[in-house]
Amino acid sequence: MFARHDDPRDLLAGTPGAGRVLVPAGAIGGLDVLGAAARAGASDATVRHYTIKRPTALDVDEQLTEPREVFRGSARQAALEFPRTSNASVALALATLGLDRTEVIVVADPDVGRTRHVVEWESPVGRYELQFENSVDPDSGGRTSAITAWSVADVLGALAAGAGPGVVVLTGGRPVEGHATSP
Repeated sequence: MFARHDDPRDLLAGTPGAGRVLVPAGAIGGLDVLGAAARAGASDATVRHYTIKRPTALDVDEQLTEPREVFRGSARQAALEFPRTSNASVALALATLGLDRTEVIVVADPDVGRTRHVVEWESPVGRYELQFENSVDPDSGGRTSAITAWSVADVLGALAAGAGPGVVVLTGGRPVEGHATSP
């Protein structure tokens, strides 16, 4: 849904406080530090997200014998091309540089047993490399990490409790960490 809009924040347009989007980290973590790094100065920043999944999860039908890059582009393009497997890329983009400045590389790997995510951030405020290897949700056809539902449950629990650290709230402005409500 977000990828179809030039600026996803347009979905929140209107009366201040009329809407917000809670961004669960899903299969990746570190959105708190990356969001803070983006607020510290995003003009010279770059962010890259590698997603490595089983070929069947990416609808790659041919028998691969080695890993193959099947996509390279923006998070927006990834969400449009791989709508069932790009939730982590979209969450990363919404928390940091946006859908068009977040580079996504999708790799089909026949030998991968778990879904792997690697996030690379570079800016004047620092350089970060975050790596995650997640078990696959058995009911997802290999498309979703088992931790994703728990991440969503954590955000909903934080919202019910008045929010807490690590919860990214997207408002009409920039992301705000740790607040269920924001101006």
